[in-house]
Amino acid sequence: MNLFASKNEPLANGSQRSDHVLRKGKHHRPALASVLAACVAAMLSAQLEAQEAGHTYYVATHGNDKAAGTITAPWLTIGKAAKTVAAGDTVFVRGGTYCEFVRFSAGGTANQPIKISAYSNEVPIIDGTRLGGYLGLGTNKTTGFKPFLEIAPSAHHVTLSGFTLRNGSVGVSSYASNVVIREMTISNFWQHGILAGGDHSLIENNTVAWADLANMLAVGIDALNQNYAPEHPLARHIVIRGNTVSYIGKGEGILTWMTDGTLIESNVVYDCGAENIYISDARNTICRNNLSYRTTNDIARKDFHRQMLRLSDEEVTWPRSSGNIVINNMFLNSSTNNAFLDAFAWTRNGTEGTAMFGNLIANNTFVNVELDTGPWRNKGQHVASVIQNNIFHRTDGRPLAKIPNKAGLTFCHNLWSSTPPENASGIGDIVGDPKLTGTGQTGPGQLTRDYFALRPDSPALGKGAALYGVTAHYWVTNQLAALNVGACLSGNPFRYSTNAVTYPLTILGKPADATTGAGGGNYVAGETVAINAVPYPVKIAFSRAARNAIYYDINPVTHPKLPTNDLVFQNWVINSGAPIIANTNAAITALTMPAGPVSVTANFTQKQQRNKSVTDGR
Repeated sequence: MNLFASKNEPLANGSQRSDHVLRKGKHHRPALASVLAACVAAMLSAQLEAQEAGHTYYVATHGNDKAAGTITAPWLTIGKAAKTVAAGDTVFVRGGTYCEFVRFSAGGTANQPIKISAYSNEVPIIDGTRLGGYLGLGTNKTTGFKPFLEIAPSAHHVTLSGFTLRNGSVGVSSYASNVVIREMTISNFWQHGILAGGDHSLIENNTVAWADLANMLAVGIDALNQNYAPEHPLARHIVIRGNTVSYIGKGEGILTWMTDGTLIESNVVYDCGAENIYISDARNTICRNNLSYRTTNDIARKDFHRQMLRLSDEEVTWPRSSGNIVINNMFLNSSTNNAFLDAFAWTRNGTEGTAMFGNLIANNTFVNVELDTGPWRNKGQHVASVIQNNIFHRTDGRPLAKIPNKAGLTFCHNLWSSTPPENASGIGDIVGDPKLTGTGQTGPGQLTRDYFALRPDSPALGKGAALYGVTAHYWVTNQLAALNVGACLSGNPFRYSTNAVTYPLTILGKPADATTGAGGGNYVAGETVAINAVPYPVKIAFSRAARNAIYYDINPVTHPKLPTNDLVFQNWVINSGAPIIANTNAAITALTMPAGPVSVTANFTQKQQRNKSVTDGR
């Protein structure tokens, strides 16, 4: 290690000087002292290196929890390992079937993570059958929806890899930050496959299938804020990469919910019951290079819209979605039913006013998929959102698109296989057959990206327009002079440049204790931000945990007799800076940041009581 080498250098220099000390005698005792000090430092360094390396433990089905946990004397349970490990430790679990619930409470550090992995070329299996089976788990009051592997909020920097989890309630549930969950195979679950709620988590190369056996909403892989803290309302910078998800009952294949900066890339998702991919109550998401499709084995209920991808909002009290980028994805619907790219055509009842704010949908290929942009019930307004360089191709005679309200949307350089609706057309559009190769099979687990390749005579070649998308974290541009329309199968025609300069956005409330803040943060110039001033509580709040994590509340000490739902939003006022607010009279609206700090205030009044209007003018 570098640390060991750097501590050894004084020792080497001191050793040379020590020969000189022995020749010169007592006048050089200080030098001898420095040699001894260097020796002590070297020994301490060696101890430190050993501590950093941590311990390696083993678990096997023939083990004993009273053993030493070595390769020749392994432990019997993963739970024993979870109770023993400390920062820097590694646990290898041998092949075989285990039947237990495990909770990891100890955490590692960036330099000393805790790793729980399958032993090389072996597959440890956690199976709930011997716990009463997954049907028993779903109704058993003692276990409820208990995950097989749970990572507690304190267990940061933990890696889980190589397990097969089956016949349970929930596969993995993580509350901590910097957690890695990779190369897991999860199937036959009562509810969710993987839940990751901590900042900077990585969910990579997992296979999740057949969840939602409880016939209720479930998710294959879910990036979400599991902690619901008002001061930290969004889970940040979670990566969902290279996973395969299928057959998730009534729920979503991949979901990011109440998050900021999620990256969803290079996943394969098919035949899920509701949405294959769902981006909800999230901002600054990048969804790229994914393959989403439906086959004749589609398990969606007849009364469910089949969503290849949905953008929406469900929590009226949370920061609204904005700055989401959907780029270079491939979508195919081979089922006998229609399927959709739903961009705010639906939201949970009560979140009217939400829409696409600063979104970019670019260079995707949609086959037999209808674009539906909303906003829901036409109770909102899109702002500064672009739909560009996409292929919309239908061979089944169904509609290409439904655009109830084009205001705030820019369409350009898209290829439509037939004449699009008038309000979906734009400059640089192409109407005609995109001439895809259609290579390979389209059944479950068979479709590949090669199906979406362009033939040499495709009119989409070289006809794309230059891209510019901005989030709080990236500028997205193209780095090829000739950009195609539709998805690119190889190479990387897009550049994701980290934003270096951001400016603060402060959101205040009047009265002051109607605490706002949803939308506040640091943003780059030109970014469109969703700002929200809906007072709390509201009848349609989605979950008890979310209801407790409020942004708009009246201080019960200063206003014990003034309930929050007596407040009515009036307007937005700009205190400083030069932002552009789409609609100053709308509680949920969009703000475009300038190059500089911004402060705005949401003004509220109290509802009329006994024919008197009371306004708190503080």
